[in-house]
Amino acid sequence: MLLNVTLENELQWETVFKDDFENNDSNWEQTNKSMEQSFIKDGFYWMKNFETFGWKFYHLPMPKGLNKNFTISTQIELLKHPDYGQFGLVWGFKKPHSILNRFVVSTDKNRFTVVKFEKNHLKRYHRFSNDFKQDEKDKNIFHLELMLLDDYYYFFLQQNPIPVYVCHKAHLMLEGDRFGFYVEPGIQIRTSEITIQRISSNAQLGAIGLTPLGMFTKNRIKEVKNH
Repeated sequence: MLLNVTLENELQWETVFKDDFENNDSNWEQTNKSMEQSFIKDGFYWMKNFETFGWKFYHLPMPKGLNKNFTISTQIELLKHPDYGQFGLVWGFKKPHSILNRFVVSTDKNRFTVVKFEKNHLKRYHRFSNDFKQDEKDKNIFHLELMLLDDYYYFFLQQNPIPVYVCHKAHLMLEGDRFGFYVEPGIQIRTSEITIQRISSNAQLGAIGLTPLGMFTKNRIKEVKNH
């Protein structure tokens, strides 16, 4: 049996960081090198990786004290890519970095990956990958959102209210407070926005009958499988 549960009184979303890239008040990295470019122009943050090997990332510190119950969401446009590569979000790492989390999509097929990895990619601590449905009208536009709520992560793509993946936070522990964008070799992207929200709750989710794998989250509506 599926129950529709509205949680407006239990969960509140507060925007604590939002950038529409009309300027660089947030102090994103801007660089102009032979193998890499990043800059803000025309309401976009442009990121271009000209390397044959070696990924790039562009990052900032999270708002202070935000180490649980938050969302990070963005819209990314894919401009140019080789036959294969990945791009998307990174979070939960230190500066200097060693171990990072990433939520990315592939350039060659409608596939996403969630992984905790060492910066040299020699070791992966957790990895999950699967297909997702892409909008054929905007096949180069990608909406990514990750949510850490209580003990679980939820990952969303293309503004679909049903998460494409759910896992315990122990698989993707926060090693630091940095977040940002991830770009593999030969890929060029731009983004028009990135938002971080704090989630506050007036009740424990377990106390109102929610189970992590049964939670479909968006627009403050939850669908709960009642066993």
